[in-house]
Amino acid sequence: MKFHGLIASAAMLAGLSMSGMVSATSAADLTVGANIGNVPWEFQDASGEIVGFEVDLVNEVAKRLGKTVAFENIPFN
Repeated sequence: MKFHGLIASAAMLAGLSMSGMVSATSAADLTVGANIGNVPWEFQDASGEIVGFEVDLVNEVAKRLGKTVAFENIPFN
C-alpha cells in the first residue's frame, strides 16, 4: 500500500512540475476574449483590425507589463 502512495505522490509531483513549465512558457503572451462587434468597446475597423476602448485599455496594460496581446472573438450568446 505504501508503494501505491509513493507512486501517486510521484505522479502528482510530476504533474505539478509540468504545469509550472507550461504556465512559465505561456505567460509571455496574454489572450483576451472579446465580443467583437460590441461597438464602441471592441469591433473590427474597415481594414479588419480589432479596435475599440477595451482594446486600447488592454493594449496599454500589456505594454506596461511588457507583454503582447492576442484577442479571441467570444460571441455573447
